[in-house]
Amino acid sequence: MTSHTWSPLLKRYLALATLQSAHAATGTQLQVEHTVEFQRRRVAGTVVERPFFDPPRKRSTPGGRARRAT
Repeated sequence: MTSHTWSPLLKRYLALATLQSAHAATGTQLQVEHTVEFQRRRVAGTVVERPFFDPPRKRSTPGGRARRAT
C-alpha cells in the first residue's frame, strides 16, 4: 500500500497500492497490512475501479454550459 486515508464522505478507508498483475483484477479480495501509530494489523481490501466516487455535482458546470478549452 502506498498511501491510505479515511474518507469522511464515504465513511471508509481508501488506499492506493502497487499490485502484481495477477492480483490487480477488479473485485479481487486482498489482505493488507495497515499501520497506525506503530501498530500493525491486517485488514481486508478489495480492488476497485477509479474514480472511487464521482458525484454529479463535481462533473456539472455552472448554468449547464460546456467549458471551453483554453
